[in-house]
Amino acid sequence: MSEQDSRFGDGLTIGVLVGGLFGGVVGAFLANRFLTAPAKNAAKPTAILDEVQKNTEEVLGDARRNLEEKITQLNDAIELARQRLASLEDAKSQD
Repeated sequence: MSEQDSRFGDGLTIGVLVGGLFGGVVGAFLANRFLTAPAKNAAKPTAILDEVQKNTEEVLGDARRNLEEKITQLNDAIELARQRLASLEDAKSQD
């Protein structure tokens, strides 16, 4: 049984070393790729920012128009309520 435990320990140690070595090589390769990729596309972030700014201006314009429309509707409703209250007060004072 101790021989089997010894083989297990040896296999585990070799597996950890090989896995660590493989993981280190893959990690170094990927890190190098990600670090050099932004240098190739240096102009791309400004294009993305321009697109975001354009979309933001469009959304804000739509929101502003929608808000103005809602304010107009609210003012109309307030005026209607004011007219109804005035007519009710006139009818009450005539009684």
